[in-house]
Amino acid sequence: MRNRNELKKSDNDIFQIKGILEKSSDNKWIQDFVYWLRKFFYMEYWQGEKKDERYAVQMIQLLLKEYLDFLGKGDTAVEEVLRKFEMTLPFLQRLVISDMKAAYEGDPAAESYMEIIAAYPGPLAVLIQRTANCLYKLKVPILPRIMTEYAHSMTGIDIHPGAKIGESFFIDHGTGVVIGETTVIGDYVKIYQGVTLGALSTRGGHKQKSMKRHPTVEDNVTIYAGATILGGSTVIGQGTVIGGNAWVTRSVSPFTKVFSERYKLKVQEKESSESEITEKQ
Repeated sequence: MRNRNELKKSDNDIFQIKGILEKSSDNKWIQDFVYWLRKFFYMEYWQGEKKDERYAVQMIQLLLKEYLDFLGKGDTAVEEVLRKFEMTLPFLQRLVISDMKAAYEGDPAAESYMEIIAAYPGPLAVLIQRTANCLYKLKVPILPRIMTEYAHSMTGIDIHPGAKIGESFFIDHGTGVVIGETTVIGDYVKIYQGVTLGALSTRGGHKQKSMKRHPTVEDNVTIYAGATILGGSTVIGQGTVIGGNAWVTRSVSPFTKVFSERYKLKVQEKESSESEITEKQ
């Protein structure tokens, strides 16, 4: 029979799990959290609104504290996470703005920064992942994954909160992009829809937890639609272009072009009938 302390701990665990489940299924809470993050990060670009960064930060911290209080970590631990997170916000803001500008400069169809902010799925998914990555590094449990799965459901882009991403990162179109936990991405990288940066094998399960399982993509790399790059030892050198539907499982030297010749496109033109030829004459 369990003693009183064990029962108390069990009850506390149940309380934590219940709270986390409530937050993970509370679309209003996560929507509010992301709303205030966007409000803060893009503060100087909101048109016709009072610009109050301090108030936006207070709202972000209030919502984050609401989640952390469910974990029962104690006031000191919660305040330490909030303090470190707030210190990181200006740095995250600089990265998010660099992503927005990369999207605008990288897409000739973009009409304005506001269109990028309001309508583009790639910058939204990366904004959420960058914030989740900060919380992931602060060892906040579960919330980072809740955030990136929310982004996944909203944009079709699946980026693990543990992935390390440099500045001016642009995911164009975005649907079907998958970026694994130990992926490292440099600066000024652009990728298109359907790209996978994944593990070569997941056999061994949690024994591989501390291993680098996903590729490294260096600066100024472009990866076109449907490409798959796998393996923790795979490094895509700077300035490289990976063509559409390429399958890459080994490192690629800098300033290389990689493309697949496995499939050849055949175009068979329709033969004109005698009646069509007569009409043309």
